[in-house]
Amino acid sequence: MLAATSAQAAPTYRIKDLGVGPDGYSSQGLAINDQNVVVGWIQKEQYGAHIAVAFQPDGSIVTLGTLPGDTSSFATGINNAGQIVGYSGPSDSPGAFLYDPVTGMQALGSFDPAHRYSMAAGISDNGTVVGQSNTVDGVPHAFTWTAATGMVDPFPKKGAADASGINASGQWVGHYDKTDATIGVRVSAEGKVNQLGAFSPLAPYSYGKGINSKGQVAGYSADPDTLTSRAFLWDKKKGMIDIGVLPGGLYSNALKVNDAGQVVGIADKPARRGSTNVAFYYDKKTGMVDVSTLIDPADPLYGKVQFDAGQGINNNGVIVTNGIQGEDYHAYLLIPVN
Repeated sequence: MLAATSAQAAPTYRIKDLGVGPDGYSSQGLAINDQNVVVGWIQKEQYGAHIAVAFQPDGSIVTLGTLPGDTSSFATGINNAGQIVGYSGPSDSPGAFLYDPVTGMQALGSFDPAHRYSMAAGISDNGTVVGQSNTVDGVPHAFTWTAATGMVDPFPKKGAADASGINASGQWVGHYDKTDATIGVRVSAEGKVNQLGAFSPLAPYSYGKGINSKGQVAGYSADPDTLTSRAFLWDKKKGMIDIGVLPGGLYSNALKVNDAGQVVGIADKPARRGSTNVAFYYDKKTGMVDVSTLIDPADPLYGKVQFDAGQGINNNGVIVTNGIQGEDYHAYLLIPVN
């Protein structure tokens, strides 16, 4: 009876291939807003440059371009106003950007003016950007950015730090390092810090990765027994809730959570040669499941795509993920049908 109830509660999805455009080779989706606009990148040719794009609900693809002098770019976050953030340039000197559909792309700067190194990860609906930039000492620090303040270091006296996600009202999540520990945090728009804790004192680390409008945080910490990464959902009342691993799996990383408490991320499961990474879905009733088990059997792509990570889920329950079909690596939407 319980199994039947759980099965009925689980969502069912159809698959939408976001494609690569008329002349692309591969694509990846990294974030989605509530208008079902997905941002990520397209690679024009094998081993070629990656260019930031926005996949529109009508099937069109908007190319965002790069900062001046760069040949590559990646889009990593989008708000409900359609503003997009990411980074442009080579891996050893990326530059964070903000793209507005009206004004185009602007550079957000870097903590070290002599050596550009910054990457934006998310943007709130009022235009606050979060991400990471290297200081003059070469240490990566979290940043917040607004048009009024520019780039600000919220933890100037801490070690390495990162800001990974932000909700519509400006609460953000990330982590900072201290001696022998990595501290996952949730930070209010006013700067108040909540430490997320850790599952195990033997491996005291946690990372906040995504946050919803209720202030719930998705992330990962160390499993008390195996010390491998284990996904969690955190809120202020209940603290860190272990949301598990897939059957036979060893680890899981939660990446995003929507306002309904639905979580997506990456986990491993047994495979012919050890294990393989898959996208997972979690809610309180369903528990953690491989998203491929939730696809409508009538979908034309049923069983044909191997999904490797759940990158985002919006408040419509639409999931952005990436996967392999044959030899093609594409971004996909999983659209709920129930």
